[in-house]
Amino acid sequence: MYLRVSRDLFLQQITRDDQELQELRAKICILEVNRADDSQRVRGLETPRGEVETLVSLLSKRRTHYKPTSIATRGKQADFRVSTAYPIS
Repeated sequence: MYLRVSRDLFLQQITRDDQELQELRAKICILEVNRADDSQRVRGLETPRGEVETLVSLLSKRRTHYKPTSIATRGKQADFRVSTAYPIS
């Protein structure tokens, strides 16, 4: 009788372990699918990121090359043009 009880307990434990193992395998499968989806999303985001970085670098080069003048500087330039065009005697 003792052997029968311990055998039954042993079988129950094995059954529980098998169920837990199956649950863990299912979770692993889900995680692998999610990882594949995430890596695909990352690859999709890397391409636009490279394009954005290129555009930003071009924009900064253009800004340094074509520095906009301030409103005050434009006003002084206009005053200079007027005063040189019509000199005051």
